[in-house]
Amino acid sequence: MLQTPFAALALAAAVSAMSGCGGSSKTVSSTAPTTHSGAASTPALPPATPVAVATGTPLTRAQLLASADAICARRNARLESVAIKSTADFIRMMPQIAIYNTTQANELSKLVPPASMRSVWTVILTDFHRYGEYMNRLAAYAPQRNPAVLGATLKSSERLRARLDALAKREGFKQCSKRRA
Repeated sequence: MLQTPFAALALAAAVSAMSGCGGSSKTVSSTAPTTHSGAASTPALPPATPVAVATGTPLTRAQLLASADAICARRNARLESVAIKSTADFIRMMPQIAIYNTTQANELSKLVPPASMRSVWTVILTDFHRYGEYMNRLAAYAPQRNPAVLGATLKSSERLRARLDALAKREGFKQCSKRRA
């Protein structure tokens, strides 16, 4: 079962496993960008640009909620099938998790909201796309096993996801407000 607590727990386990807590004296090289002090950092994502909302015949509020929740339910089911039991699992599965999140964001972008929800739907879509960007960043940096980069990226993604979940729940989404990776 994969849920956002998975992300925190798996990454915490991965970070502590990667940070050299005893054991191997092997050095893991990283191609991550560095700060002036030489400490690894992750470049910040560019500022969020609002995602263009699809045009066409708008759905009713009920239709939008049902359609979006069906998309989110498919993603949630896929994530539920991912088992993360080790750092190696996390690193191996992160690209697939990123694909699930990006696919969800792209599918949601095709829905046309009712006029009354256009503004909030723009925020929701933008946040889903941005969350997908964070998951792609985690997928790119996970093989480098750099705890500073992974931790900073995960922290930012968790803040965004918490805000997105609260907004989706407030608007009446059920599956789209369930926190999973």
